[in-house]
Amino acid sequence: MNIAALALCSAELELLALLAAAVLEHTEAVDTLCNLVALGSKDKFAAAKPRTEQTASKYNAAKLALKKHHLEHNCVTGQVQQYLPSLIH
Repeated sequence: MNIAALALCSAELELLALLAAAVLEHTEAVDTLCNLVALGSKDKFAAAKPRTEQTASKYNAAKLALKKHHLEHNCVTGQVQQYLPSLIH
């Protein structure tokens, strides 16, 4: 089954889009930190670390918002968890 074919409510779709954007942003920030570690650039690492922490908070907030929506509206059928288990649990 294609995830695009799932019957999701509009709020859930918006929350999933926010979560996806937060995951990408955080992944890029972590990648930057990893590259700085590999280069041994302690000063640049220290400067980049707050952004990574900020993106982690943004990701966690998006994940919690989606979980809250599922609990409050009971609109998820279990199909989303099948496709995105590590993101929403």
